[in-house]
Amino acid sequence: MTLIRKFQLAVLSGLLCGVGLAAPAVAQMPAKVPDASGVITRAHLDAAKKLLASMGSVKRFDEAIELMAKRLAERLKKQAPQAGEAIDKVFAEIARKYRTRSQDALSLIAPLYAQKFSTVELEEVIRFYQSPVGRKFIANQPEISQRSDSLGLDWGKRIAWQMQRDALDAFTKEGVEVGPAGKPK
Repeated sequence: MTLIRKFQLAVLSGLLCGVGLAAPAVAQMPAKVPDASGVITRAHLDAAKKLLASMGSVKRFDEAIELMAKRLAERLKKQAPQAGEAIDKVFAEIARKYRTRSQDALSLIAPLYAQKFSTVELEEVIRFYQSPVGRKFIANQPEISQRSDSLGLDWGKRIAWQMQRDALDAFTKEGVEVGPAGKPK
């Protein structure tokens, strides 16, 4: 298999994974929205897009594009280390090109907000994000999210360990022998 073909398959598998993750959410989206008309109006959708922009979503989408380009370049450089400089140059240009695609992501995500919030509610949330405290919230959110993810992971590991211990104690009290993976023998 050629290097280009391997790269194409890697990109395709990444795209398919993304589609696979998004499909259940899209399938569960209701057809109606809370606005009086029951449909998504242009103003309603524009308010949802404005909310996403106020939340800093465009910046996060741009960062995601940069990260995707970087990871794809790293993957390709492992397969063709001699072409490292050319790969970096090509993916820097590709990242610049695809940064304009953030609006595509807004168009995909905005209906999710439009389906859950009325135009008036969206405008109220926008006012919050545009306020000083809202801007502070947005500025600190990436760090808080990163740290809370780490804390949540640690918490989950502790709880899982405790649950496993409690289950093994309960099995012992019941006289049930379990194997090393916690499965009855």
